[in-house]
Amino acid sequence: MDDRFQHLLAINRAIAESLDHGELLELVVEKSAQLLAADECALLLRAEDGLARVAASRGLSPERVAAFAAPLDERIHVSLRQLFSYSDDNAFLGVPVVHSREVTGILVVHRSDLRREDPDDELLLAALADQTAIALDRTSRYRDLWLASQQAQQELETAARRKDEFLAMLSHELRNPLAAIANALSVLELATPKDSRLARIHEAAARQARHMKRLLDDLLDVSRVTRDHIELERKPVKLQDIVYQALQGTAQLVGQRQHRLSVTVPDEPVLVDGDADRLVQVISNLVTNAAKYTEAGGNLDIDLTADSGEAVVRVRDDGIGIPADLLPAVFDLFVQARRDAGRSEGGLGIGLSLVKRLVEMHGGTVTASSGGPGQGSEFVVRLPRLADGTVPRAAATTAEPSASRRVLLVEDNDDVGNLLAEALRGIGHEVALARDGEAALAEVDRQPPEAILVDIGLPGIDGYELARRLRARLLPPAERPLLVAVTGYGSERDRARALEAGFDYHLIKPVRLEQLTRLLATGAR
Repeated sequence: MDDRFQHLLAINRAIAESLDHGELLELVVEKSAQLLAADECALLLRAEDGLARVAASRGLSPERVAAFAAPLDERIHVSLRQLFSYSDDNAFLGVPVVHSREVTGILVVHRSDLRREDPDDELLLAALADQTAIALDRTSRYRDLWLASQQAQQELETAARRKDEFLAMLSHELRNPLAAIANALSVLELATPKDSRLARIHEAAARQARHMKRLLDDLLDVSRVTRDHIELERKPVKLQDIVYQALQGTAQLVGQRQHRLSVTVPDEPVLVDGDADRLVQVISNLVTNAAKYTEAGGNLDIDLTADSGEAVVRVRDDGIGIPADLLPAVFDLFVQARRDAGRSEGGLGIGLSLVKRLVEMHGGTVTASSGGPGQGSEFVVRLPRLADGTVPRAAATTAEPSASRRVLLVEDNDDVGNLLAEALRGIGHEVALARDGEAALAEVDRQPPEAILVDIGLPGIDGYELARRLRARLLPPAERPLLVAVTGYGSERDRARALEAGFDYHLIKPVRLEQLTRLLATGAR
Protein backbone atom coordinates (compact mmCIF):
# COMPACT_ATOMS: atom_id res chain seq x y z
CA MET A 1 0.00 0.00 0.00
CA ASP A 2 2.86 2.36 0.75
CA ASP A 3 4.10 2.06 -2.83
CA ARG A 4 0.68 2.99 -4.20
CA PHE A 5 0.41 6.03 -1.90
CA GLN A 6 3.87 7.16 -3.04
CA HIS A 7 2.66 6.71 -6.61
CA LEU A 8 -0.45 8.72 -5.73
CA LEU A 9 1.69 11.57 -4.40
CA ALA A 10 3.70 11.64 -7.63
CA ILE A 11 0.45 11.69 -9.63
CA ASN A 12 -0.90 14.54 -7.52
CA ARG A 13 2.26 16.56 -8.15
CA ALA A 14 1.93 16.00 -11.91
CA ILE A 15 -1.73 17.02 -11.82
CA ALA A 16 -0.91 20.11 -9.76
CA GLU A 17 1.72 21.23 -12.29
CA SER A 18 -0.58 21.00 -15.31
CA LEU A 19 -2.20 24.22 -16.52
CA ASP A 20 -3.55 22.92 -19.82
CA HIS A 21 -7.18 21.83 -19.48
CA GLY A 22 -7.11 19.09 -22.12
CA GLU A 23 -3.74 17.81 -20.95
CA LEU A 24 -5.05 17.60 -17.38
CA LEU A 25 -8.08 15.52 -18.41
CA GLU A 26 -5.91 13.01 -20.26
CA LEU A 27 -3.44 12.87 -17.38
CA VAL A 28 -6.17 12.08 -14.83
CA VAL A 29 -7.63 9.09 -16.71
CA GLU A 30 -4.21 7.74 -17.69
CA LYS A 31 -2.82 7.85 -14.15
CA SER A 32 -6.06 6.56 -12.58
CA ALA A 33 -5.98 3.54 -14.88
CA GLN A 34 -2.32 2.90 -14.04
CA LEU A 35 -2.74 3.31 -10.28
CA LEU A 36 -5.76 0.98 -10.02
CA ALA A 37 -4.69 -1.42 -12.78
CA ALA A 38 -7.97 -0.76 -14.56
CA ASP A 39 -8.94 -2.00 -18.01
CA GLU A 40 -11.09 1.07 -18.65
CA CYS A 41 -11.29 4.53 -17.12
CA ALA A 42 -13.42 7.58 -17.76
CA LEU A 43 -13.78 11.09 -16.36
CA LEU A 44 -17.33 12.37 -16.74
CA LEU A 45 -18.05 16.08 -16.28
CA ARG A 46 -21.28 18.08 -16.34
CA ALA A 47 -21.65 19.86 -19.69
CA GLU A 48 -23.44 23.13 -20.41
CA ASP A 49 -26.69 21.25 -21.05
CA GLY A 50 -26.58 19.79 -17.50
CA LEU A 51 -25.85 16.21 -18.65
CA ALA A 52 -22.71 14.30 -17.78
CA ARG A 53 -20.50 13.58 -20.77
CA VAL A 54 -17.17 11.83 -21.20
CA ALA A 55 -14.40 14.44 -20.95
CA ALA A 56 -11.55 11.91 -21.25
CA SER A 57 -11.26 8.12 -21.29
CA ARG A 58 -8.95 5.10 -21.58
CA GLY A 59 -9.92 1.78 -23.14
CA LEU A 60 -13.40 2.84 -24.34
CA SER A 61 -14.51 2.89 -27.94
CA PRO A 62 -14.92 6.34 -29.51
CA GLU A 63 -18.48 5.45 -30.55
CA ARG A 64 -19.55 4.78 -26.94
CA VAL A 65 -17.83 7.92 -25.72
CA ALA A 66 -19.46 10.11 -28.36
CA ALA A 67 -22.92 8.68 -27.72
CA PHE A 68 -22.84 8.92 -23.92
CA ALA A 69 -24.95 11.53 -22.13
CA ALA A 70 -26.76 11.02 -18.83
CA PRO A 71 -28.20 12.98 -15.89
CA LEU A 72 -25.71 13.41 -13.08
CA ASP A 73 -27.83 11.68 -10.41
CA GLU A 74 -28.70 8.15 -9.22
CA ARG A 75 -29.89 7.23 -12.73
CA ILE A 76 -26.35 7.46 -14.06
CA HIS A 77 -25.58 3.94 -12.75
CA VAL A 78 -27.61 2.37 -15.56
CA SER A 79 -25.94 4.58 -18.17
CA LEU A 80 -22.48 3.65 -16.85
CA ARG A 81 -23.34 -0.03 -17.16
CA GLN A 82 -23.99 0.57 -20.88
CA LEU A 83 -20.87 2.70 -21.27
CA PHE A 84 -18.52 0.09 -19.75
CA SER A 85 -20.57 -3.05 -20.61
CA TYR A 86 -19.95 -4.53 -17.16
CA SER A 87 -21.91 -7.27 -15.31
CA ASP A 88 -22.20 -8.16 -11.65
CA ASP A 89 -19.10 -10.32 -12.00
CA ASN A 90 -16.97 -7.29 -12.89
CA ALA A 91 -15.22 -4.87 -10.55
CA PHE A 92 -16.57 -1.35 -11.12
CA LEU A 93 -15.74 1.69 -9.01
CA GLY A 94 -16.85 5.33 -9.33
CA VAL A 95 -16.39 8.35 -7.06
CA PRO A 96 -17.84 11.83 -7.41
CA VAL A 97 -15.81 14.89 -8.41
CA VAL A 98 -16.98 17.61 -6.02
CA HIS A 99 -16.27 21.31 -6.32
CA SER A 100 -17.72 23.96 -3.97
CA ARG A 101 -19.96 21.27 -2.39
CA GLU A 102 -21.47 20.46 -5.76
CA VAL A 103 -21.02 17.25 -7.72
CA THR A 104 -19.60 18.29 -11.05
CA GLY A 105 -18.50 14.89 -12.38
CA ILE A 106 -17.58 11.25 -11.73
CA LEU A 107 -14.23 9.45 -12.00
CA VAL A 108 -14.86 5.82 -12.97
CA VAL A 109 -12.59 2.75 -13.33
CA HIS A 110 -13.58 -0.72 -14.49
CA ARG A 111 -11.66 -3.98 -14.06
CA SER A 112 -12.56 -7.41 -15.34
CA ASP A 113 -10.72 -9.29 -12.54
CA LEU A 114 -12.80 -9.23 -9.34
CA ARG A 115 -10.10 -11.00 -7.34
CA ARG A 116 -7.80 -7.95 -7.71
CA GLU A 117 -10.27 -5.69 -5.85
CA ASP A 118 -8.62 -3.88 -2.93
CA PRO A 119 -10.45 -2.07 -0.08
CA ASP A 120 -8.03 0.86 -0.49
CA ASP A 121 -9.01 1.39 -4.16
CA GLU A 122 -11.94 3.64 -3.32
CA LEU A 123 -9.73 5.73 -1.01
CA LEU A 124 -7.11 6.15 -3.75
CA LEU A 125 -9.69 6.98 -6.40
CA ALA A 126 -11.40 9.49 -4.09
CA ALA A 127 -8.07 11.21 -3.48
CA LEU A 128 -7.55 11.41 -7.23
CA ALA A 129 -11.06 12.81 -7.71
CA ASP A 130 -10.48 15.49 -5.05
CA GLN A 131 -7.20 16.52 -6.64
CA THR A 132 -8.87 16.53 -10.04
CA ALA A 133 -11.60 18.90 -8.83
CA ILE A 134 -8.99 21.33 -7.50
CA ALA A 135 -6.91 21.13 -10.67
CA LEU A 136 -9.92 21.54 -12.96
CA ASP A 137 -10.90 24.71 -11.11
CA ARG A 138 -7.36 26.02 -11.50
CA THR A 139 -7.07 25.17 -15.20
CA SER A 140 -10.54 26.62 -15.86
CA ARG A 141 -9.50 29.88 -14.27
CA TYR A 142 -6.24 29.81 -16.21
CA ARG A 143 -8.11 29.08 -19.44
CA ASP A 144 -10.53 31.93 -18.78
CA LEU A 145 -7.61 34.29 -18.17
CA TRP A 146 -5.87 33.04 -21.30
CA LEU A 147 -9.00 33.48 -23.41
CA ALA A 148 -9.51 36.94 -21.94
CA SER A 149 -5.90 37.85 -22.74
CA GLN A 150 -6.30 36.52 -26.29
CA GLN A 151 -9.45 38.57 -26.73
CA ALA A 152 -7.71 41.62 -25.32
CA GLN A 153 -4.78 41.02 -27.67
CA GLN A 154 -7.13 40.76 -30.64
CA GLU A 155 -8.87 43.95 -29.57
CA LEU A 156 -5.53 45.72 -29.24
CA GLU A 157 -4.45 44.50 -32.68
CA THR A 158 -7.78 45.60 -34.16
CA ALA A 159 -7.46 49.00 -32.48
CA ALA A 160 -3.86 49.33 -33.72
CA ARG A 161 -4.89 48.40 -37.27
CA ARG A 162 -7.77 50.90 -37.20
CA LYS A 163 -5.41 53.53 -35.78
CA ASP A 164 -2.94 52.93 -38.60
CA GLU A 165 -5.72 53.05 -41.18
CA PHE A 166 -7.02 56.25 -39.63
CA LEU A 167 -3.56 57.84 -39.59
CA ALA A 168 -3.00 56.89 -43.22
CA MET A 169 -6.35 58.34 -44.25
CA LEU A 170 -5.85 61.41 -42.05
CA SER A 171 -2.45 61.97 -43.61
CA HIS A 172 -3.85 61.63 -47.11
CA GLU A 173 -6.77 63.96 -46.42
CA LEU A 174 -4.51 66.58 -44.84
CA ARG A 175 -1.80 66.37 -47.47
CA ASN A 176 -4.04 67.57 -50.29
CA PRO A 177 -4.93 70.94 -48.70
CA LEU A 178 -1.36 71.21 -47.44
CA ALA A 179 -0.09 70.58 -50.97
CA ALA A 180 -2.38 73.32 -52.27
CA ILE A 181 -0.99 75.74 -49.67
CA ALA A 182 2.61 74.81 -50.48
CA ASN A 183 1.98 75.14 -54.21
CA ALA A 184 0.33 78.51 -53.69
CA LEU A 185 3.36 79.71 -51.74
CA SER A 186 5.63 78.57 -54.56
CA VAL A 187 3.55 80.49 -57.11
CA LEU A 188 3.56 83.60 -54.91
CA GLU A 189 7.30 83.37 -54.47
CA LEU A 190 7.78 83.30 -58.23
CA ALA A 191 5.22 85.97 -59.05
CA THR A 192 5.45 88.47 -56.20
CA PRO A 193 7.82 91.43 -56.59
CA LYS A 194 10.63 91.56 -54.05
CA ASP A 195 9.33 93.17 -50.90
CA SER A 196 10.86 92.59 -47.47
CA ARG A 197 7.50 92.68 -45.68
CA LEU A 198 5.89 90.19 -48.08
CA ALA A 199 9.03 88.06 -47.95
CA ARG A 200 8.71 87.76 -44.17
CA ILE A 201 5.04 86.83 -44.47
CA HIS A 202 5.82 84.29 -47.16
CA GLU A 203 8.63 82.74 -45.13
CA ALA A 204 6.42 82.46 -42.03
CA ALA A 205 3.70 80.68 -44.00
CA ALA A 206 6.23 78.41 -45.72
CA ARG A 207 7.84 77.57 -42.37
CA GLN A 208 4.49 76.60 -40.83
CA ALA A 209 3.61 74.50 -43.90
CA ARG A 210 6.93 72.65 -43.55
CA HIS A 211 6.20 72.14 -39.85
CA MET A 212 2.80 70.64 -40.66
CA LYS A 213 4.41 68.31 -43.16
CA ARG A 214 6.96 67.21 -40.56
CA LEU A 215 4.18 66.44 -38.09
CA LEU A 216 2.37 64.33 -40.68
CA ASP A 217 5.57 62.49 -41.57
CA ASP A 218 6.26 61.78 -37.89
CA LEU A 219 2.74 60.44 -37.37
CA LEU A 220 3.12 57.94 -40.20
CA ASP A 221 6.72 57.07 -39.32
CA VAL A 222 5.94 56.23 -35.71
CA SER A 223 3.12 53.96 -36.86
CA ARG A 224 5.42 52.17 -39.32
CA VAL A 225 8.31 51.92 -36.87
CA THR A 226 6.23 50.41 -34.06
CA ARG A 227 5.01 47.73 -36.50
CA ASP A 228 8.49 47.14 -37.98
CA HIS A 229 7.24 48.27 -41.41
CA ILE A 230 10.28 50.44 -42.17
CA GLU A 231 13.05 48.98 -44.28
CA LEU A 232 16.45 50.64 -44.16
CA GLU A 233 18.32 51.30 -47.40
CA ARG A 234 21.75 50.80 -45.88
CA LYS A 235 25.10 51.64 -47.39
CA PRO A 236 28.38 53.14 -46.12
CA VAL A 237 27.71 56.78 -45.21
CA LYS A 238 29.93 59.51 -43.80
CA LEU A 239 28.59 60.77 -40.49
CA GLN A 240 30.07 64.23 -41.04
CA ASP A 241 27.76 64.59 -44.04
CA ILE A 242 24.79 63.35 -41.97
CA VAL A 243 25.45 65.96 -39.27
CA TYR A 244 25.76 68.82 -41.76
CA GLN A 245 22.61 67.79 -43.65
CA ALA A 246 20.69 67.63 -40.37
CA LEU A 247 21.96 71.07 -39.36
CA GLN A 248 21.01 72.47 -42.74
CA GLY A 249 17.46 71.22 -42.26
CA THR A 250 17.19 72.70 -38.77
CA ALA A 251 19.00 75.98 -39.49
CA GLN A 252 15.80 78.03 -39.70
CA LEU A 253 14.56 76.94 -36.27
CA VAL A 254 17.98 77.43 -34.68
CA GLY A 255 18.32 80.86 -36.31
CA GLN A 256 14.78 81.87 -35.42
CA ARG A 257 15.49 81.21 -31.74
CA GLN A 258 18.90 82.92 -32.02
CA HIS A 259 20.81 79.98 -30.53
CA ARG A 260 24.59 79.83 -30.52
CA LEU A 261 25.56 76.67 -32.35
CA SER A 262 28.87 74.85 -31.85
CA VAL A 263 29.77 71.92 -34.13
CA THR A 264 32.82 69.71 -33.65
CA VAL A 265 33.65 66.92 -36.09
CA PRO A 266 36.92 65.10 -36.77
CA ASP A 267 38.85 65.61 -40.00
CA GLU A 268 39.09 61.92 -40.83
CA PRO A 269 35.91 60.33 -42.27
CA VAL A 270 33.68 58.56 -39.75
CA LEU A 271 31.78 55.89 -41.66
CA VAL A 272 28.78 53.80 -40.60
CA ASP A 273 26.55 51.31 -42.38
CA GLY A 274 23.25 53.12 -42.45
CA ASP A 275 20.30 54.65 -44.21
CA ALA A 276 21.39 58.24 -44.83
CA ASP A 277 17.85 59.68 -44.83
CA ARG A 278 16.95 57.98 -41.57
CA LEU A 279 20.18 59.00 -39.87
CA VAL A 280 19.61 62.61 -40.93
CA GLN A 281 16.14 62.24 -39.42
CA VAL A 282 17.68 61.03 -36.14
CA ILE A 283 20.12 63.95 -35.81
CA SER A 284 17.53 66.47 -37.04
CA ASN A 285 15.03 65.34 -34.41
CA LEU A 286 17.63 65.63 -31.65
CA VAL A 287 18.74 69.10 -32.76
CA THR A 288 15.14 70.23 -33.21
CA ASN A 289 14.29 68.92 -29.76
CA ALA A 290 17.27 70.76 -28.24
CA ALA A 291 16.35 73.99 -30.04
CA LYS A 292 12.70 73.87 -28.96
CA TYR A 293 13.48 73.24 -25.32
CA THR A 294 16.24 75.83 -24.99
CA GLU A 295 15.33 79.42 -24.28
CA ALA A 296 16.10 81.97 -27.00
CA GLY A 297 19.81 82.79 -27.23
CA GLY A 298 20.87 79.47 -25.67
CA ASN A 299 23.74 77.19 -26.58
CA LEU A 300 23.62 74.03 -28.69
CA ASP A 301 26.68 71.79 -29.03
CA ILE A 302 26.95 68.96 -31.55
CA ASP A 303 30.04 66.75 -31.23
CA LEU A 304 31.02 63.81 -33.43
CA THR A 305 33.76 61.52 -32.13
CA ALA A 306 34.92 58.03 -33.02
CA ASP A 307 37.15 55.24 -31.84
CA SER A 308 38.09 51.96 -33.50
CA GLY A 309 34.63 50.40 -33.24
CA GLU A 310 32.11 53.09 -32.44
CA ALA A 311 30.90 56.46 -33.68
CA VAL A 312 29.36 58.82 -31.14
CA VAL A 313 27.17 61.88 -31.77
CA ARG A 314 26.40 64.09 -28.76
CA VAL A 315 23.73 66.79 -28.85
CA ARG A 316 23.92 69.08 -25.78
CA ASP A 317 21.95 72.15 -24.79
CA ASP A 318 21.68 74.47 -21.79
CA GLY A 319 17.90 74.56 -21.95
CA ILE A 320 15.08 73.72 -19.58
CA GLY A 321 16.45 70.25 -18.78
CA ILE A 322 14.56 67.06 -18.03
CA PRO A 323 12.94 66.35 -14.63
CA ALA A 324 14.21 63.19 -12.92
CA ASP A 325 10.78 61.56 -13.00
CA LEU A 326 10.49 62.14 -16.76
CA LEU A 327 13.99 61.01 -17.73
CA PRO A 328 13.31 57.20 -17.70
CA ALA A 329 10.32 57.69 -20.04
CA VAL A 330 11.74 60.37 -22.34
CA PHE A 331 11.90 57.96 -25.33
CA ASP A 332 8.34 56.70 -24.82
CA LEU A 333 5.56 57.69 -27.21
CA PHE A 334 3.72 60.95 -26.52
CA VAL A 335 5.97 61.92 -23.60
CA GLN A 336 6.93 65.60 -23.48
CA ALA A 337 8.43 68.12 -21.15
CA ARG A 338 6.31 71.13 -20.21
CA ARG A 339 4.81 73.12 -23.05
CA ASP A 340 3.93 76.79 -22.77
CA ALA A 341 2.63 79.51 -25.06
CA GLY A 342 6.17 80.50 -26.03
CA ARG A 343 6.91 77.04 -27.30
CA SER A 344 4.34 76.70 -30.04
CA GLU A 345 6.27 74.08 -32.01
CA GLY A 346 6.21 71.54 -29.19
CA GLY A 347 5.32 68.72 -31.57
CA LEU A 348 3.43 65.54 -30.73
CA GLY A 349 5.83 63.82 -28.35
CA ILE A 350 6.85 61.15 -30.87
CA GLY A 351 10.19 62.46 -32.22
CA LEU A 352 12.40 60.90 -29.53
CA SER A 353 10.56 57.59 -29.79
CA LEU A 354 11.37 57.58 -33.50
CA VAL A 355 14.99 58.42 -32.74
CA LYS A 356 15.34 55.46 -30.37
CA ARG A 357 13.78 52.94 -32.75
CA LEU A 358 15.72 54.13 -35.79
CA VAL A 359 19.02 54.07 -33.90
CA GLU A 360 18.30 50.55 -32.65
CA MET A 361 17.49 49.46 -36.21
CA HIS A 362 21.04 50.56 -37.07
CA GLY A 363 22.45 48.40 -34.28
CA GLY A 364 23.15 51.39 -32.04
CA THR A 365 21.94 52.95 -28.80
CA VAL A 366 20.72 56.37 -27.71
CA THR A 367 20.69 57.69 -24.15
CA ALA A 368 19.50 60.87 -22.47
CA SER A 369 20.86 62.63 -19.40
CA SER A 370 20.11 65.85 -17.57
CA GLY A 371 20.99 67.50 -14.29
CA GLY A 372 17.32 68.37 -13.85
CA PRO A 373 15.15 71.43 -14.53
CA GLY A 374 17.19 74.34 -15.83
CA GLN A 375 20.34 72.23 -16.18
CA GLY A 376 20.15 71.42 -19.90
CA SER A 377 20.15 68.01 -21.55
CA GLU A 378 22.46 65.70 -23.46
CA PHE A 379 21.52 63.00 -25.94
CA VAL A 380 24.17 60.51 -27.03
CA VAL A 381 23.85 58.33 -30.14
CA ARG A 382 26.29 55.43 -30.50
CA LEU A 383 26.57 53.56 -33.80
CA PRO A 384 28.82 50.71 -34.96
CA ARG A 385 31.64 52.21 -37.01
CA LEU A 386 32.86 50.83 -40.32
CA ALA A 387 36.53 50.26 -41.00
CA ASP A 388 38.41 53.30 -42.30
CA GLY A 389 39.08 51.61 -45.63
CA THR A 390 35.37 51.43 -46.50
CA VAL A 391 34.48 53.80 -49.31
CA PRO A 392 30.98 55.34 -49.25
CA ARG A 393 28.98 55.18 -52.44
CA ALA A 394 29.29 58.39 -54.42
CA ALA A 395 26.34 60.68 -54.11
CA ALA A 396 24.40 61.57 -57.21
CA THR A 397 25.48 64.81 -58.74
CA THR A 398 22.95 67.60 -58.91
CA ALA A 399 22.63 69.01 -62.37
CA GLU A 400 21.32 72.41 -63.28
CA PRO A 401 17.69 72.48 -64.34
CA SER A 402 17.26 71.47 -67.96
CA ALA A 403 15.30 73.33 -70.60
CA SER A 404 11.54 73.37 -70.57
CA ARG A 405 9.90 69.95 -70.44
CA ARG A 406 6.44 68.87 -71.50
CA VAL A 407 4.76 67.78 -68.28
CA LEU A 408 1.39 66.10 -67.89
CA LEU A 409 -0.09 66.62 -64.42
CA VAL A 410 -2.91 64.21 -63.50
CA GLU A 411 -4.72 65.57 -60.41
CA ASP A 412 -8.43 65.62 -59.55
CA ASN A 413 -8.15 68.23 -56.77
CA ASP A 414 -8.61 71.57 -58.53
CA ASP A 415 -6.64 73.66 -56.06
CA VAL A 416 -3.71 71.24 -55.89
CA GLY A 417 -3.61 70.72 -59.66
CA ASN A 418 -4.03 74.34 -60.73
CA LEU A 419 -1.49 75.70 -58.26
CA LEU A 420 1.14 73.06 -58.96
CA ALA A 421 0.67 73.59 -62.70
CA GLU A 422 1.17 77.35 -62.22
CA ALA A 423 4.29 76.73 -60.15
CA LEU A 424 5.77 74.44 -62.81
CA ARG A 425 4.92 76.93 -65.55
CA GLY A 426 6.56 79.63 -63.46
CA ILE A 427 9.92 77.82 -63.69
CA GLY A 428 9.64 77.31 -67.42
CA HIS A 429 7.88 74.01 -68.01
CA GLU A 430 5.02 73.38 -70.43
CA VAL A 431 2.19 71.82 -68.40
CA ALA A 432 -1.00 70.05 -69.44
CA LEU A 433 -3.52 69.22 -66.72
CA ALA A 434 -5.83 66.16 -66.69
CA ARG A 435 -8.50 65.58 -64.05
CA ASP A 436 -8.78 61.77 -64.35
CA GLY A 437 -7.18 58.72 -65.92
CA GLU A 438 -9.22 58.70 -69.12
CA ALA A 439 -8.36 62.34 -69.80
CA ALA A 440 -4.69 61.57 -69.11
CA LEU A 441 -4.65 58.74 -71.67
CA ALA A 442 -6.30 60.98 -74.24
CA GLU A 443 -3.73 63.73 -73.61
CA VAL A 444 -0.86 61.24 -73.96
CA ASP A 445 -2.26 60.14 -77.35
CA ARG A 446 -2.61 63.78 -78.42
CA GLN A 447 0.90 64.86 -77.42
CA PRO A 448 3.25 62.47 -75.61
CA PRO A 449 4.78 64.26 -72.59
CA GLU A 450 8.34 64.00 -71.29
CA ALA A 451 7.19 63.58 -67.68
CA ILE A 452 3.90 62.56 -66.10
CA LEU A 453 3.01 63.45 -62.50
CA VAL A 454 0.12 61.30 -61.28
CA ASP A 455 -2.06 61.46 -58.18
CA ILE A 456 -2.97 57.96 -56.94
CA GLY A 457 -6.50 58.62 -55.66
CA LEU A 458 -8.11 59.41 -59.00
CA PRO A 459 -11.78 58.84 -59.86
CA GLY A 460 -12.44 55.93 -62.18
CA ILE A 461 -9.03 54.63 -63.17
CA ASP A 462 -6.79 55.04 -60.12
CA GLY A 463 -3.14 56.04 -60.36
CA TYR A 464 -1.81 52.48 -60.17
CA GLU A 465 -3.94 51.27 -63.07
CA LEU A 466 -3.13 54.42 -65.06
CA ALA A 467 0.60 53.74 -64.59
CA ARG A 468 0.20 50.17 -65.82
CA ARG A 469 -1.71 51.32 -68.91
CA LEU A 470 0.80 54.06 -69.64
CA ARG A 471 3.72 51.63 -69.38
CA ALA A 472 1.94 49.20 -71.69
CA ARG A 473 1.29 51.71 -74.48
CA LEU A 474 4.24 54.11 -74.37
CA LEU A 475 6.93 52.64 -76.62
CA PRO A 476 9.78 52.37 -77.32
CA PRO A 477 11.18 52.12 -73.73
CA ALA A 478 13.99 54.55 -74.48
CA GLU A 479 11.42 57.25 -75.21
CA ARG A 480 9.14 56.58 -72.27
CA PRO A 481 8.45 59.65 -70.15
CA LEU A 482 9.43 59.94 -66.51
CA LEU A 483 6.49 58.59 -64.48
CA VAL A 484 6.13 60.01 -60.97
CA ALA A 485 3.50 59.28 -58.32
CA VAL A 486 2.65 62.47 -56.40
CA THR A 487 0.32 61.33 -53.65
CA GLY A 488 -0.87 61.71 -50.10
CA TYR A 489 -0.51 57.96 -49.52
CA GLY A 490 2.93 57.68 -47.95
CA SER A 491 3.42 54.23 -46.38
CA GLU A 492 6.13 51.78 -47.43
CA ARG A 493 3.40 49.56 -48.86
CA ASP A 494 2.09 52.47 -50.94
CA ARG A 495 5.58 53.16 -52.24
CA ALA A 496 6.12 49.48 -53.15
CA ARG A 497 2.75 49.36 -54.95
CA ALA A 498 3.63 52.49 -56.93
CA LEU A 499 6.99 51.13 -58.08
CA GLU A 500 5.42 47.77 -58.90
CA ALA A 501 2.76 49.50 -61.01
CA GLY A 502 5.46 51.14 -63.12
CA PHE A 503 6.21 54.48 -61.50
CA ASP A 504 9.82 55.63 -61.52
CA TYR A 505 9.39 57.62 -58.29
CA HIS A 506 6.95 57.93 -55.42
CA LEU A 507 6.72 61.44 -53.93
CA ILE A 508 4.60 62.40 -50.94
CA LYS A 509 2.52 65.56 -50.92
CA PRO A 510 3.28 68.36 -50.48
CA VAL A 511 6.23 68.11 -52.86
CA ARG A 512 8.78 70.90 -52.72
CA LEU A 513 9.16 72.76 -56.00
CA GLU A 514 12.96 72.45 -55.87
CA GLN A 515 12.54 68.67 -55.48
CA LEU A 516 10.43 68.50 -58.64
CA THR A 517 12.88 70.80 -60.42
CA ARG A 518 15.76 68.39 -59.75
CA LEU A 519 13.65 65.40 -60.65
CA LEU A 520 12.54 66.82 -63.98
CA ALA A 521 16.10 67.91 -64.75
CA THR A 522 18.06 64.82 -63.77
CA GLY A 523 15.67 62.02 -62.90
CA ALA A 524 17.09 62.09 -59.34
CA ARG A 525 15.57 63.43 -56.14
